[in-house]
Amino acid sequence: MKKIIFLLFALSFTVALNAQNVLPRFTTATYGRTVGAKLNAYVAVVDTAGADTSYLYPKAAKTIVNLTVADSIVFKFASVQNSYVGDEVEIIATNASGSSHLIKFMTTNATTSSSGNVTLASTLGAVIRFVFNGVKWVEASRSVQ
Repeated sequence: MKKIIFLLFALSFTVALNAQNVLPRFTTATYGRTVGAKLNAYVAVVDTAGADTSYLYPKAAKTIVNLTVADSIVFKFASVQNSYVGDEVEIIATNASGSSHLIKFMTTNATTSSSGNVTLASTLGAVIRFVFNGVKWVEASRSVQ
């Protein structure tokens, strides 16, 4: 009789452990992917004269980079260590000065379109979107005013 009671208890415990999960798979409580994945991240980059390189370390499913360009700038995807297939990086660039500036993407961790560089005319902007394909960040779209 003790064995039957123990067997019923063990079976009910196993069924309780396999119950449906009511929480979402992704949580917004942490930034990294170790405990839970942050769905969105917002990064503000203000380019200053002379500071010509900015390194991107995306760790969220979607990272939005708000870039204010003062002179030409170079972006580098520093690492793909915390990147997952389908992750997105969207760079929203605004030209803060009255002259034309260049945005360059120089990295082995990203593939850009054939023209690689983005030229921002005076007081205009651009939106550049990258998607991670499992190996590199691939430029998915580009809209330049």
